Amino acid sequence: MATLAAGLVLGVLFFIYFMGMHNNTIDGNSFRLINPFSLLDSSQFNEEGNRYRRKFLVLWVALVPFSFFSIFVFGNNS
Repeated sequence: MATLAAGLVLGVLFFIYFMGMHNNTIDGNSFRLINPFSLLDSSQFNEEGNRYRRKFLVLWVALVPFSFFSIFVFGNNS
């Protein structure tokens, strides 16, 4: 149950940060978010978009160990 709650919280944060970046690109072109490499380029976003972009990247870094832990603990035990 705790894993489901943590996944829900991280999913909500993921959505909020993505939507924050969505409207804060340099030229208002939200299609650049389709390219995952644009998330690593701070020149593609304005100041507020870069705040959301940094939080979004930190969230991805937090999701990787969390998902490995979840797979290890709740994995298929067949």
